[in-house]
Parts: sequence; C-alpha cells; structure tokens
Amino acid sequence: MHEYKGCRTYKAEGTRKAVSAMSRGALMARVLIVEGDAFQAFLAALQIQGMGHEIVCVTDSAQEAMGVAEKRPPEVAVLDLILDGDNDGVDLGNRLQKACGCKLVYTSTYEMLLNSLEGGSATLPKPYGPEDLQRVIEDVMQGI
Repeated sequence: MHEYKGCRTYKAEGTRKAVSAMSRGALMARVLIVEGDAFQAFLAALQIQGMGHEIVCVTDSAQEAMGVAEKRPPEVAVLDLILDGDNDGVDLGNRLQKACGCKLVYTSTYEMLLNSLEGGSATLPKPYGPEDLQRVIEDVMQGI
C-alpha cells in the first residue's frame, strides 16, 4: 500500500486552479485510488491532494483496496477498469459500493470500455488533466 502523505509540496501543473476552486466551498472527500499504472496513480494522488481531498489509499490491488475500505471507508473511489489478477475495476467497484456505498469514478485509456458501462458511475478517459479529475469528483460528490 502506498499512502501519499505530505505530497502537497509537489504540485502537478494545473492544480493551482483546482485548489482555488476547492477553497471556494466545494465538497472535500476521502478518496481511494486503485490504478494499475504506478505513474498514473502517483499523478492522480498529487492532483487529488492538491484539490484538498484526503487520500485514503493508493494501490494496484483489488484485495488491498477492499481491506482498506473496510477500515477507512472512502467517499469516492477512482478505479482503473483494467487491473492485474482476477478482479477488474467493475467487479471491485460493485464490491466497494456494497461494502461502503462510495461513489465510483472509472478510468481507462480504452474509451470504448468506458462507454459500455451502465449507469450509476462516472467515467474519465485517460489521459486526463487536473481540471477533468476535479470536475468528475465534484460531480459524483454532488450526485450529478
């Protein structure tokens, strides 16, 4: 498990706008990131922390994500659709929703896979920027 505490000192380009938008009264969230690509996970964690959200955990393991979610339930889970092992992001998302009722954001470079998902969750095609990530997290927190 990787917890990125103290990463606010490393600002990804574009997060300054996100930080100022979040300080105007947007909802803060506890966020779980499950991402198969370590670099993408690191960038997402930097961007999300830069927006003022709390990172619960960053992992590439569905099993680890479930263990953490039971102890520290996230409000939002940002999930890669394609994970190593027996679980995919959709299966993990279903299990997370049952366990803790969190909002889901699915990400993938395969936009056709994202388009095939059926309602109830947000999608974000990769690559995405800080503004896109901010918008989708705000939308799911507001129930849009």
